[in-house]
Amino acid sequence: MPAHKFLNPSTMPATRGYTHVVETRGPSRTIYLAGQLGMTPDGKFAGGPGDFRAQATQAFENLKLGLAAAGATFEHAVKVTVYFTAMLCLRDCISYQIVRFSRCF
Repeated sequence: MPAHKFLNPSTMPATRGYTHVVETRGPSRTIYLAGQLGMTPDGKFAGGPGDFRAQATQAFENLKLGLAAAGATFEHAVKVTVYFTAMLCLRDCISYQIVRFSRCF
């Protein structure tokens, strides 16, 4: 079996020069996911312009789809990094993570 498996699931937005999911196998299995935006599979941003909640929900959905493509779930996640352009969005993101994850990171 190859050491690396590169996946671009059709359930996620099309990529431009990168891979959504890379699964490595060796003595252990590690899955890396590319940074996700709040884009739907058709390449459009979720919600209306500036709708942080809809775009954050879609970004986490994209992460979920990427993990599923490699046979994993959020239960297997060790680290999630979120970048904000406005700290006002932090509260919404934290409340979303608490609902989606059985434990906090």
